[in-house]
Amino acid sequence: MKIKNKAIATTLIGASLLTGMITGYANEKPINCIDLTQASINRDINININGQLLSFPDQKPLLSESRTIVPVRFITEHLGGKISWNDNTKTAIIELDGKKIELPVNKKYAKVNGKKAELDTSATIINNRTYVPLRFVSETFGYDVSWNNKTNMVELNKKGNNLDAGGSKYFDEKLELYKMAGIVNNIVNDTVRVEGEGMYEEIVFRINEDTKIVDLDGKKLSKNDIKAESKVIVYHDATMTRSLPPIGHAQKIVVDNVNIEYSKIKQISDLNMEYGKITQITDIKNGKMFLIGNMNDGINFNVDEKTIIVDENEQELNRDVLTKGTDVEVYYGNIMTMSLPPITNAEKIIIKSKRIYNELEKLPENYTFELALSKGDVIGHHGEGYNIEKLDKFIDQFRNKKLNIGGMIRITHYTVEGDAIINDLVFTDEGLKCIKDSTRDKFGATDNKQEYKVLDILKTNEKNMTYYDIKTGKDEKLSLIFLNNR
Repeated sequence: MKIKNKAIATTLIGASLLTGMITGYANEKPINCIDLTQASINRDINININGQLLSFPDQKPLLSESRTIVPVRFITEHLGGKISWNDNTKTAIIELDGKKIELPVNKKYAKVNGKKAELDTSATIINNRTYVPLRFVSETFGYDVSWNNKTNMVELNKKGNNLDAGGSKYFDEKLELYKMAGIVNNIVNDTVRVEGEGMYEEIVFRINEDTKIVDLDGKKLSKNDIKAESKVIVYHDATMTRSLPPIGHAQKIVVDNVNIEYSKIKQISDLNMEYGKITQITDIKNGKMFLIGNMNDGINFNVDEKTIIVDENEQELNRDVLTKGTDVEVYYGNIMTMSLPPITNAEKIIIKSKRIYNELEKLPENYTFELALSKGDVIGHHGEGYNIEKLDKFIDQFRNKKLNIGGMIRITHYTVEGDAIINDLVFTDEGLKCIKDSTRDKFGATDNKQEYKVLDILKTNEKNMTYYDIKTGKDEKLSLIFLNNR
């Protein structure tokens, strides 16, 4: 389950909003860099795009001269655009929906499809990251930009996305209430469980005599008119329990066919991932609950009829395969209880094979980035890293002698031409081995796969790059992947 909005506290000065852009590639030399402490920051600034609260992994949105600026790569990718960098002119370039914005660093102008436009503030580099004005970029690409004083949030909504007139997508200014649009999936006594779009993806709402229930024409209804699978808009205040799912009070419910975009299918790339061995498993009502780790630093996962369980070839399995000692890869959302250990819902579980490794021969010749991502590979793709936390955890387990026989991880690096170079790190009774397959690399292909004994896995940060290598001898290293630190 993914948090769509949170109780948010931010500061914004003035009505103008700005957004941030990427630094250049690894060889870029920062120009006129601003130290982070020089930016005007009082509290965290939160950004919400079409109802999704963004989580900035390192560099945060900032206030600079009463303007909100954000890291360009991060915000651009969330808008769905493409980003590039002209190192000669020190210009960040964003492309989306047939529009091209060029933002030169330290210049108070931009170009939109070649036409010059004046800016209140320029793109700038802060702590080696390029920041750009938020309002200009967002509005150029057709987004409404607003500051919600009730929730203290910068909200970007694609024009035409609002559920009804007035207010932002998930807050009604007229009623001064939050709103959730979705489908009723459970009714118990005086509560309805709604799954859809709002502060959270799923909320249980209490109904009492003060709850106003109407149809789209405003005609009064009773709670008996709310059925399973009913489409609803629920208006509620910000008070929620810390349970899973959260519980709130419905002030008003509109029942009818509501025009919302809604999907129960969650993308793996939007979820968190935990890899490990099931250390404890319990039967619970409507499913199972298992623990990865221990009671102090582990996580409990609920498994129900919605949980997808597959093997490494994406073949569906039933819950009976979940037993103590099973190696699993679990994908889950951001919501969990405040207990120790915390409890969350497992969205997808991949049962890891007990074979020495997945035979590389079974992989298709055209092993695409999309396929590797769907299988949960650690990926290096055009300098960007995916599932890197999985590799970091594997390294930690290896160095602390916590790997089990048969434990493995697949690292796939894509060349500039898009060719896959695959490295399987496999823990055997003879120690850690690397099975390297570069047969798909057109410019460096070998006819055979190669096997190496691994003495250590090295992670090195140099300037704007991070390198992952394996040590195969006293002075011998073999590259796994390398990433741009942007």
